[in-house]
Amino acid sequence: FAEIDLRTTKDSVLLIMHDATVDRTTNGKGKVSDLTLAEIKQLKIIDSRNANTGKSYLVPTFEEVLQTCQNKIHIYLDFKDADVQQAYNLVKKYGMEQQVIVYINAPKQYEEWRKVAPAMPLMISLPENISTAPALNKILREHPVALLDGDYTDYNTAVLQAATEAGIAVWPDIQSEDEIKNWDKAIEMGFKGLQTDHPEALIAWLKKKGLR
Repeated sequence: FAEIDLRTTKDSVLLIMHDATVDRTTNGKGKVSDLTLAEIKQLKIIDSRNANTGKSYLVPTFEEVLQTCQNKIHIYLDFKDADVQQAYNLVKKYGMEQQVIVYINAPKQYEEWRKVAPAMPLMISLPENISTAPALNKILREHPVALLDGDYTDYNTAVLQAATEAGIAVWPDIQSEDEIKNWDKAIEMGFKGLQTDHPEALIAWLKKKGLR
């Protein structure tokens, strides 16, 4: 899965941007919601890894990402600021209902997705102060989801086992520059997926361990 963050331009186009502004990741300034698609398409993505390659990249729209990923790459959609119906219409347009998981940032988003697309797989973070199986099961009864995330250190054996028994996948965050130091611990705890900043290195490590 590749994680992307969804936001909406001034002229109601869905595009990919982690931050609410374009300041940090492009050579422009301003809120995504205050800029039109045409204005954002004039910007260049700032990426130090490509500084000396002569390559440059533009901010992609959600539809461009779906076109690229269709039947190739699954999407973990961090639903930052967008209209649920508009987003779901595009997912349906490319037949990717089973290729997209939606990460929910707020209760209202959960309600809207359940109303518009009841069958779409949703993901939420492990709520704070959930440390027992009964507490987790109560949350899952109230808000059924397909996946859980949150920092891997938020989980204990009882909660992880309860999620597994409920048929809920748990893919926690483990991202950091030195996250490789924590991979063994996370695998030993029983996680079946990890959210990483170093996918190539993690895949190689898993293969070396005979886990992939």
